Amino acid sequence: MKNRKSNKKIIITFIAVMVILYAAGYFIGRIAAEAERASGFNEIIKNWKHFLINLLPPVFAAVSALAVMLPVIKFISCNSMYKELQKDMDNDDLWDTLEEKLNGPMICSNIFSVIEVFLFFSFLYVSLISDYGKNGGYQTVLIIADFVLFLIASVTEVLIPKLVIDIEKKLNPEKEGNLLDFRFNRVWMDSCDEAQKLIAYKAGYQAFLNTNIVCVVMCTVSLIVMFLFKTGVYPLLCVCVIWLVNNVSYMFRAVRLERRTK
Repeated sequence: MKNRKSNKKIIITFIAVMVILYAAGYFIGRIAAEAERASGFNEIIKNWKHFLINLLPPVFAAVSALAVMLPVIKFISCNSMYKELQKDMDNDDLWDTLEEKLNGPMICSNIFSVIEVFLFFSFLYVSLISDYGKNGGYQTVLIIADFVLFLIASVTEVLIPKLVIDIEKKLNPEKEGNLLDFRFNRVWMDSCDEAQKLIAYKAGYQAFLNTNIVCVVMCTVSLIVMFLFKTGVYPLLCVCVIWLVNNVSYMFRAVRLERRTK
């Protein structure tokens, strides 16, 4: 009886949340459409675009600089700790600390790589649709700096993870795989023990759940942007494709693995 009540409550809560989300999306869309028709709205959008166009290049340069410095600084710290461990391989506390600390440069490199891709393509778009940097001076220098920093950051985001993997392989000789190999993920997972694989599976499942939540939010945002900036259905389509691939790939893989266990 208790389980039935609990299930009923869950279903009611789920339906209520979905109704609220769809209603919010509908009303926000209507408000955005009305706001667009209001006098002066187009001028506000134009001013914001001009502000963002001038803001993007220096932000891109700053983020690119951080994308180089932070992973390198974290790796230097890890490398120093590894050299210290070489002098005392029986120091379990230092060993465990280093294993955990190696996550730092990997996390930084992965996060910055995604942000850098977004900023780079946004920067290219701004360069094509505006006159930014076409009159020489400070803006041209900043554009050149952006490209140079982006190239350095791109190399760093490949090199640092490779160096981290090399240290990890020295600490755990059973680990295999070269980060530059396209089959790295499969080879690396095959060399992991059951406990490490379980951690990866749990983390992957949590990423699946988080992606579903983010896709719901991004669908709502895409709907608002579609009315405000006349972007069309393409942003919404992109989010829904990611959402669909995320769910379909998970479900089909789960069905295939379930068949193997029988």
